Amino acid sequence: GQVVGFGGRSLDANDMPKYLNSSETPVYVKSRLLYGLYWAKPVIKERRRAIVMEGYFDVIRAHQAGFTEAVATCGTALTKEHVTLLL
Repeated sequence: GQVVGFGGRSLDANDMPKYLNSSETPVYVKSRLLYGLYWAKPVIKERRRAIVMEGYFDVIRAHQAGFTEAVATCGTALTKEHVTLLL
């Protein structure tokens, strides 16, 4: 439930970089974190399923639509550590 890093995306297709995230730290390691897991965890346990999405906004919109078991990787491919978190 604590903020460990920030991530953002440019809305202008010509901006570089397109994605800008906090630098990794001992507590912010993208390959070991899932965006939205804090809010989704109780629902994942209850429904025994998770919806893994690509981006932060995808998760926000899914939650608004009632799919509160949605989470996203933090700009990385799905890792073994991500799956372990979900299990």
